[in-house]
Amino acid sequence: MFDLHYDLLTYIYMNKNNLEEVKMHIDKIFRNNITGGIFNLFYMSPKEMQEELEIKKEEIDIIKNLEEVKKLINKKSLIPSNIKYIFGIEGLDYLSNISDIDKLYDLGVRSVNIVWNNDNKFRRRSKGRRN
Repeated sequence: MFDLHYDLLTYIYMNKNNLEEVKMHIDKIFRNNITGGIFNLFYMSPKEMQEELEIKKEEIDIIKNLEEVKKLINKKSLIPSNIKYIFGIEGLDYLSNISDIDKLYDLGVRSVNIVWNNDNKFRRRSKGRRN
């Protein structure tokens, strides 16, 4: 079974000071016949990031966040070697510019959702138009 949406990278980032709990969580998930997935970092509005995840806007840097998570994954062997996965990002509003997509690609990102759950600087709805 391949999980097409697992916010594992956000979970690792949020629990970077408690990696033993992360390892137990990951082991539990992969015992349930999941052989791979798209593992995401997700980004909400600044208010939601602060209220729900306790991350301040100035702490949000998609590229640095992903680099940090990748280091933790590799250093602590968090993802079992038999699991096949790609990295994903949900919500690009915190990118400095669109050319940062190339940096994300170099870091292994192969799945991108321009928005998470709200409009952002890369995707705005037109007035009077429903999507």
